Amino acid sequence: MLETLTVTTVLAIRASVALESTDGGLMVRGTSWQQRVEVPDPAVVRAILDLVDGPAAAEEVVRRAMIASGQLAAAVVAQRAIKRLQQLGVFEHVLFEPGGDPIATLTTEGAQPVALLPLPADVVTRGLSPHAVATVSAGGVVVQSGVSHLQVILRPDLYATLATGDLTRLPEPVLAMLCTALLLLTQEEQSSRRVRQWHAADLWFHRRNNESRGADGYGGTYHLAADFDPLPYARPVPDGVSPVDLPVPDLATARHTDPPLADVMERRRSRRVFQAGATTLDQLGALLYRSLRVRQVHPDDHGLDVVDRPYPSGGSVHEIETYVVANDIAGLAPGVYRYAPERHQLDPVTSDPVIRARVNADVQMTTRGAVPPPFALIFAARFGRLMWKYQGMPYSLLTKHVGVVYQTIYLNAEPLGLGVCGIGGTSLGLFAAATGADPLEEGAVGMMVLGSFDPAEADPWGRP
Repeated sequence: MLETLTVTTVLAIRASVALESTDGGLMVRGTSWQQRVEVPDPAVVRAILDLVDGPAAAEEVVRRAMIASGQLAAAVVAQRAIKRLQQLGVFEHVLFEPGGDPIATLTTEGAQPVALLPLPADVVTRGLSPHAVATVSAGGVVVQSGVSHLQVILRPDLYATLATGDLTRLPEPVLAMLCTALLLLTQEEQSSRRVRQWHAADLWFHRRNNESRGADGYGGTYHLAADFDPLPYARPVPDGVSPVDLPVPDLATARHTDPPLADVMERRRSRRVFQAGATTLDQLGALLYRSLRVRQVHPDDHGLDVVDRPYPSGGSVHEIETYVVANDIAGLAPGVYRYAPERHQLDPVTSDPVIRARVNADVQMTTRGAVPPPFALIFAARFGRLMWKYQGMPYSLLTKHVGVVYQTIYLNAEPLGLGVCGIGGTSLGLFAAATGADPLEEGAVGMMVLGSFDPAEADPWGRP
């Protein structure tokens, strides 16, 4: 039985961290960060660097430091240095069976503290957190939660035991790791509002994408540059396709005739009722040109195309693509089109009425519309453009971009006489069916319905 085994918890240097001596201390180097730690006693530095050769208990590191220094004061220096290094996430706590392989590890990513806490007295009455997320890595099961930056790597049989809920069958050091990582909660905690309001995936995503110190690689690291070429921004006209030229609006005139931004902001509202036969190709062309066209494209220092468009995008990467589902636009045949912003053209994707009907049915179910809208815009992301450069937070960045696009469309639609209603969700399956896109390469991330609005539609807020 596991609970009867003699186990030992030791300190080990994390694989993603390098530790080396420097004048008056130690230099810690992570994937994208470094920090100097002052350690005044060279004997303590040597004792800590011995961990490069293999893990040891904290008490053993202190003992080695005292022997090498010949001074009792070295114990205090060593303890302080270990604590500081733990705060930087240099060490992970590894649990070994005597003479065997690791069975559990308490660790983290980035420059986050790792310190094993005492075992709570009520541990066996606790249960696995509903926020727990398990992934497989290097033969172990990584268990973590968005509540904490810590993660516990378990031997598969230990994870299987944890999943049964019988905590009495797990060694106490494993339970201490799980409690330290906030993976074991009391019944009161599990039933609380603060816990129940979060889905495990949402909370995990929230932490992983917003904790800049909580990843071994975060931001514009170009982490895939050594293995893959960047995806070019412009996409060629598909074989056998005749692009549709879009009208180009007169921006010089618009600068004088458009209402002030303050008026547009105050009048902005979501509209779900549209006039039949009133939406024109000129309106669609003006909306896409003013909101989404490409003004310039240049390669950056790594060869990635950076793009200048009317709305901002992190790193000027602009991974968002726009698809038009045309139903009732004077001058444009019904169908699904991709907007080519560098050419200001529409590339036909499909004219299949069944596909379009399925998309419209999905839209109408969300908006409660009695008839399909004059047109819908589906926003998709070319994930590879963003994820080739960014690490640790690209999807979070993508969601910010979608919000920027939504507001840009709302503001430009108002002076063009177009009503807009942003939709919170999309159908990944319908998008893949309509476009044939590989969902790992390109997927729907937003959708709006638009058309010449019906002025008789009541304002739900009672505004004039």
